[in-house]
Amino acid sequence: MKFLNESEVKHWCEARGVELSSKGCLRYRGEELHGCLIKFQEECPSRLIALVDAMIPAWEEVPFSGGLLWIRQRGAWGEHSEDMGDALIAQLRVANGEREPLEVRPGHAFSDAEPLKMHSFLVVPLLFGWDAYLVPEARDYLVYISHDGIAEVVARTAEGKRELLQRFRRWSPLDELNWYKRTVG
Repeated sequence: MKFLNESEVKHWCEARGVELSSKGCLRYRGEELHGCLIKFQEECPSRLIALVDAMIPAWEEVPFSGGLLWIRQRGAWGEHSEDMGDALIAQLRVANGEREPLEVRPGHAFSDAEPLKMHSFLVVPLLFGWDAYLVPEARDYLVYISHDGIAEVVARTAEGKRELLQRFRRWSPLDELNWYKRTVG
């Protein structure tokens, strides 16, 4: 596992065909957007953990290849909640050798041998309402998690979108990316 600063996050993404928009959002270079919206603000924690399982490509038919978790923003829901989330993520980071604060190194690059670590780290933004990106290695989609209780899954192709709609059917995904389109710039 590697911890990345924002410049390293940008470089990691660009090497995989994902760019940073003028508004600081991740998107596929010059391609039409395909994807879906998942609402999870009413989900119980066990359903959020199941959603994390669906987001990370470590399924029986797909070997885990690693990926990136980029925590973009915290602080939307109040000091007490943020303190708990900060303490949890700090402990996860220290347990994996990182002493720099999240503000300095907000990117988390996972190797193909670390699917459980990626799952563990991704649960934190979902539980505490943080904005984050998940970019699986060697897969043609990315996930934007918003403090608004939604996740938008953006596929590189229309076929990828159809697969993702099927994958996330338990969460009744909406066949839209309106919020994401407005946000990426």
